[in-house]
Amino acid sequence: MLIEVASGIAVFPGGVLTEKSYITCYFAEAGLRRIQISILMLVTAIIMWRYKKD
Repeated sequence: MLIEVASGIAVFPGGVLTEKSYITCYFAEAGLRRIQISILMLVTAIIMWRYKKD
């Protein structure tokens, strides 16, 4: 679900950047995708740390 939300949020800036420059749009999308993956990994790590069994 988080991936769908982040992708939806990225659509508008992506469309605006595409009007200016395709190369800029491509690198911005790649950067947003890295941030998205980092956030998902961080959330997963926090959940696993919080509910770990000792």
